[in-house]
Amino acid sequence: MELGLTGTIIRYAVQTGCVLLMASGLWCSLGNTVKSMFREEQQYRRLEKTVNAKKPEQKSFTAAHIGRLLTAVRKGETTESQVYLFIAVTILIFLFSIFTAIKIFSLIISIAIAATAAAFPYLLLRIRLRNKQIDSSYDADTLVTSLINEYKQHNLSMIKAVENSALAFDAGSSSGRILYRLALALKDYRDEEELDRALEQFVYSYSTEWAALLRANIKMAVLRGTDVSSGLEDILKKLKDIGEQLEAGKRYNNEAVAMIRFLLVPLYLGSIYMAVQTFGFTIKKFLEYQFVNTVGLRTGIITLLLIMTSFVSLKLICKPKYDI
Repeated sequence: MELGLTGTIIRYAVQTGCVLLMASGLWCSLGNTVKSMFREEQQYRRLEKTVNAKKPEQKSFTAAHIGRLLTAVRKGETTESQVYLFIAVTILIFLFSIFTAIKIFSLIISIAIAATAAAFPYLLLRIRLRNKQIDSSYDADTLVTSLINEYKQHNLSMIKAVENSALAFDAGSSSGRILYRLALALKDYRDEEELDRALEQFVYSYSTEWAALLRANIKMAVLRGTDVSSGLEDILKKLKDIGEQLEAGKRYNNEAVAMIRFLLVPLYLGSIYMAVQTFGFTIKKFLEYQFVNTVGLRTGIITLLLIMTSFVSLKLICKPKYDI
């Protein structure tokens, strides 16, 4: 008994040591990057107090990508501290998950599970962004029509056109926030680089071909004063043509959605019924095998992941983007 207890203690000590060693390796590889991020932010804030003009801060690719993603998903502006907080939470989820999973699974599987769990917040953001992009893409007709009308009414002033087009949407709508943010950027931009960043964020918020075409037209109108009325009208014509094709595809998607929605959960419940009727399981025994037994727990986790994947796929195919 004492040897068994000693062996268990040694085994857990070795596993804990491996995890700590891996955590140390992660900190050695990423710690300097994280510290440099905070150091750069502090230096920038100090510099901002001494100069009047605000200069763009250099960001790492990861921080810039997360910042752009959060800006597209959230209602308000995203600060750098929020970006670093998101990265820190992701690292904590990874460490907590690997400490928990290593008690049940091998080290390699535990790393895979921890990596999946750590990626979950990012995946949720991507799914939410995808949903917003799909919903906002259906504002294309209203947006482009309003932009054309305002552009002509304000003597080919694209900045005024964007500002007034934002009023065509509800204040809390995604397109309203996107246009309002773009209007502020068009008023305050100092050089072509800042203009490009604002227009890239606009396209990223929709991720459609018509948004990319709008970016090109808006840039020419703002930067060079070019009359882009014909270009805007061409975009509107293409959007109206594609609307008929989307209506035809919507009926096919509805059939696929109905099959997944009504068959997925009943099939899983049917497996419980088959276990009880065919193998003589009781509900209690089934739950023990599913959630207490190691093999059953692994199978349950895989099943849950597959169900979640099915529902995510359902959401993505249910409503396609309105794009040309």
